[in-house]
Amino acid sequence: MIYSIRLRYLLTLGYLVSLAVGQSPSGQLISGIRVLTWPNPDHSYRVYRGDYIKFRFTDGRTHVVQLPELNLVDTLRGDLEEDPFFKMKQTGVWSLRIDDQPGRIEVVPFTGSHYQEVDAQAARTLIHQIQPYLLDVRTEWEYQEGHLPDAHLIPVQILQQELDRLRDVQDSPILVYCHSGNRSTVASKILLDAGFQHIYNLSGGIRGWQQAGYPIVK
Repeated sequence: MIYSIRLRYLLTLGYLVSLAVGQSPSGQLISGIRVLTWPNPDHSYRVYRGDYIKFRFTDGRTHVVQLPELNLVDTLRGDLEEDPFFKMKQTGVWSLRIDDQPGRIEVVPFTGSHYQEVDAQAARTLIHQIQPYLLDVRTEWEYQEGHLPDAHLIPVQILQQELDRLRDVQDSPILVYCHSGNRSTVASKILLDAGFQHIYNLSGGIRGWQQAGYPIVK
């Protein structure tokens, strides 16, 4: 038990140090999904909270992937297109096991000099004061069920391919939102990597917006 507590402490300490030195995330973003290659030298990865992750295997075999502390487990066939993704909702250092091989995933909050997370009240104030471009990155079905007034829809899955649609607002403030704040974090990273300068992420998503009593339209 003492060893287990000490190991958890050391892993958490390493997590905090990695935040301080600003290490880059693992893998690459492809159509809004962070793709991690297995195996890598130390079976260790670093991703952002809100990332949707998939594993790319180099051996063509089926693998069982487990993140036990997050209650995530699935059997992956090695088909990047068809295999399910894992949604990284919680920051921390989590155990990873692929078949009989142990590893770990650090999930860290996304930060950036041109990026800010805002709650529903702050987002409403921004809308009234500076009229940001409102970007909805959910699915078309979700958008039709209800969206922020004057919001434009580009699902996160196709955002990288549709960036030219946003070039006219590249230097303007953009407020990005999804259902709960996870997909919008991924979308914000895509925009910042592409040179967009003023990104606001609605941290609680449209769910938090509605819980605050603010209107949506259909």
